[in-house]
Amino acid sequence: MSLQLGDTAPDFTLDSTEGQIHLHDYIGKQWLVFFSHPKVFHPGVHHRAGRLRPPQGRVRPA
Repeated sequence: MSLQLGDTAPDFTLDSTEGQIHLHDYIGKQWLVFFSHPKVFHPGVHHRAGRLRPPQGRVRPA
């Protein structure tokens, strides 16, 4: 599935350390970055993912 900027992602549920999470529970409440990588066990992925930081005011709602 391909999404474009501004598209609404389909809802999904996943298990977390805090119980089940539903993607659509977060819509309109806060910023959400969905990060997925096809080679999740590659050592470089953890390094790149660690560089994700809060936008610190640089991202504004459309």
